[in-house]
Amino acid sequence: MKRLHRVVAVVVMLGCIAAASGRPGTAWGDEPAKPTLIRVGIINAASSATLWALPTLAKKYNFEVQEATFQRYSDARTALAAGDIDVANVGPQDIVLALSQGVKSIVALAGVASGGNCMAVRKGEDVADWAALKGRTIGVGAGSISWLMFAASVQDNNVDYATLKTVNIVGGGTTYVKALQDRQIDMMVVWEPFCAMAINAGFAQYPTINHHNSAAFGNIDGVIAATRSFVTKTPDVADRFMQAYVELVTTFQADKQKWTDLYAQRAGIDPKLAAASVQNSRLQYEFSAAQMVKMAKFLAASGIAARDVSAELPQYIDYGPLMKATGKTEAQLSAGPQ
Repeated sequence: MKRLHRVVAVVVMLGCIAAASGRPGTAWGDEPAKPTLIRVGIINAASSATLWALPTLAKKYNFEVQEATFQRYSDARTALAAGDIDVANVGPQDIVLALSQGVKSIVALAGVASGGNCMAVRKGEDVADWAALKGRTIGVGAGSISWLMFAASVQDNNVDYATLKTVNIVGGGTTYVKALQDRQIDMMVVWEPFCAMAINAGFAQYPTINHHNSAAFGNIDGVIAATRSFVTKTPDVADRFMQAYVELVTTFQADKQKWTDLYAQRAGIDPKLAAASVQNSRLQYEFSAAQMVKMAKFLAASGIAARDVSAELPQYIDYGPLMKATGKTEAQLSAGPQ
């Protein structure tokens, strides 16, 4: 019995030492869980600039961020499909386009923002109605969410897209700005900060018409997407990531100046330009599955998507992590910001 008491005393003492060192006494000898590395793709645009703040929250949620910056949604989609990154903000159309091409490894998890896509015309040459587009040279980026919003809005307003003079511009947004300034185009359909850039330079303005309310696309700029393996094989990591993301969105919703400052710093642009770039945008983690189904039908009907994936698309939308992070139901999250 004395020997047994000595053994118990040693075990108790070791448990106390473990507790003092930060290790649970019931798992003496175990090391604290190491932060999980999450590879995050971030688009260099005003609406998604807040994602650059993820590393400041990562320690709290026990993960590390490896950033990969992209200039276009399509490039981030390609990296996700290849498994080179775990999470990224992409266009809502990218989930549809990937699925129509047989890529079944990407799922949508949350919204990003609305209002970040834009159109600009030369100063003093407003476009007051959709019929006034005829005869003008319009610079677009085929496949971009801004272009798709535009094409859907043209259709909604009873204008035949085929009758418009559109020019597909390849490259970053500065290419659009230069083309508008040099009078190679009369209007550009792009995303911020490039409209704000042209307007701040004094040679452009926003037109009266806008493309944020089409039946097919509504006003959603992008979604947080992840590889299916990230969500299914490491669900606890996906949940922690989403908790951090919701905190991030909530923080910047309450302080737009903080959003502006972060964007100016990380994008290396003038704070006044950064402020102009985010003025019409709204951060939101909500997103509508029903709207994405409408997108899928539009993309198939217009021949942009290889096939109609509207029926199977809901299988590639997972509200689970977002529901856990917010305590909201799928119906509430799909309805949009309250």
